[in-house]
Amino acid sequence: MRRVVDLDPLIHQATRLKLVALLARNRELTFGALRELLELTEGNLGAHLARLEEAGYAEAKDVLAGVSFETRWRLTERGAEAWRAYLAALRDLLAEET
Repeated sequence: MRRVVDLDPLIHQATRLKLVALLARNRELTFGALRELLELTEGNLGAHLARLEEAGYAEAKDVLAGVSFETRWRLTERGAEAWRAYLAALRDLLAEET
């Protein structure tokens, strides 16, 4: 019998899974780009990003873009490590028994 693999519940939630995957695939993304890609309201996206930020998985920075500022999000090193661990646990869970 195989042991059950624990998946990080913070990442495993469907919206945050997509969010972390996007941030892992891209160096950084603006709040607006994330909102459009995930088709979320500002409040919903903000709540998910706040959960990731509280866990130390993501961070924001305001960057001057033209004449105004935009908020860009990226995974922290801790977030990138959590993502890699999540993927490894998922692969282990899905692996065929030999």
